[in-house]
Amino acid sequence: MPLKFGDDERPQKPATPSTRSSFSTPSTKQQGDHREDSQQSAGAEWIVKLDRGAASDLAPFAVDDEEFLPTIFAVLMALRVDPYQFPLKNRQLAGARAAALTYRAKSWRLVYDVDEYAGEIVVWAFGDHDKAYSSATRRRKER
Repeated sequence: MPLKFGDDERPQKPATPSTRSSFSTPSTKQQGDHREDSQQSAGAEWIVKLDRGAASDLAPFAVDDEEFLPTIFAVLMALRVDPYQFPLKNRQLAGARAAALTYRAKSWRLVYDVDEYAGEIVVWAFGDHDKAYSSATRRRKER
């Protein structure tokens, strides 16, 4: 979260011949992360929705299966609190994010989008690394 300064705490630059000794009036526009503009900035939890395909991807597994590190449940709960903690994807999945899990020494992914205005997370796919990304790409295009 960006640092916020009160009017009396704003750091001052020393005056030099090349800089002015006074600053213009500070902007009232909120600076920093784009998340501040969403309805979730008040600390409300996000709603996690599963695409039909993602629901079928998850169906064979128990959400508390301890063979997953972290467990599926832990990832879903983490999404509800802060969906921005997982990295953004690029290319065909630009704008999507993916949470990494390990299952039986293999890399798995839970791929999702954040809908800031609705306050929702849409999970597109869950599976081993390559399958999850290809499924998510296809499902996002179909929608």
